[in-house]
Amino acid sequence: MHAAPATEPSCPTTRRGPAGNPGTVSADDMRRLALLTVGLKQRIRALLDLAPGQRVLDVGCGPGLDARAVAESVGPAGRVAAIDYDPAMIRAAHDTDEARATGIPRVWYQLADAAGIPYRTNTFNGCYSERVLQHTSNAAAVVSEMARVTKPGGVIVVADTDWATLSIDAPEPAVERALVRFVGDALRNGLAGRQLRRLMKTADLRFIEVEAWPLVWTDYTLFRSTSLSLMQMERRAVGAGALSADDVTRLDETLLDADRRGEFFASAAVIVARGRKNMSDSRQVTQVEK
Repeated sequence: MHAAPATEPSCPTTRRGPAGNPGTVSADDMRRLALLTVGLKQRIRALLDLAPGQRVLDVGCGPGLDARAVAESVGPAGRVAAIDYDPAMIRAAHDTDEARATGIPRVWYQLADAAGIPYRTNTFNGCYSERVLQHTSNAAAVVSEMARVTKPGGVIVVADTDWATLSIDAPEPAVERALVRFVGDALRNGLAGRQLRRLMKTADLRFIEVEAWPLVWTDYTLFRSTSLSLMQMERRAVGAGALSADDVTRLDETLLDADRRGEFFASAAVIVARGRKNMSDSRQVTQVEK
């Protein structure tokens, strides 16, 4: 295996997960979502117990917005590895990485599958992901991999949406409920948020804490650009027969009208879970990791 560059947290392995890109969100969409979830991102960083000199892994880094913020917390002596399945996201992260532009590359970006994280066992002080598991059909493998690469006693923080909690103030509750059910079913794992405690228990994490983080929309344009339109859900719902085209048109018109009156409201819950890797974790480094 080639030698690891000086900026890399640890020499990567060649582990690979199952094929099939689970997400198609653009870098611009990710930036819009970041503005909606500023408080959530701050909470994730707080739960990571970041300190100067730490090595931290960002699983599903997107265009690198969070990884750069974490790099500031771990300081010049720390390192952040950031992985994403989408080549466009990795390119966007490289293109906009201010740390690299200033000659201080404290973030190491890599194209990788979260179900086969390409780093050695017991590498990182902390590991986190935000709204990644909803896009994968193998959430248990992802959380297990996050636990594997974290050092004993290290912190794992996972935040994900439970799309069944989506609620839109609409005059036709039956249509709104049909759309919400479809959103949960259409994603690979639209109910990921409610699974986090179980997934962490299965990965043998300890001291697990769980909290719900509310997302609130009072602007219909922002709501569409960060939820339904983002995933083309209404078009997909009509194509799948979950809703009629008339249902969608009528719903859109009534929500636009509510927005014009300043009455639009929608909400959903992101579940945030934190666990620690067992200090006595005895899992061994595999041959491929040596």
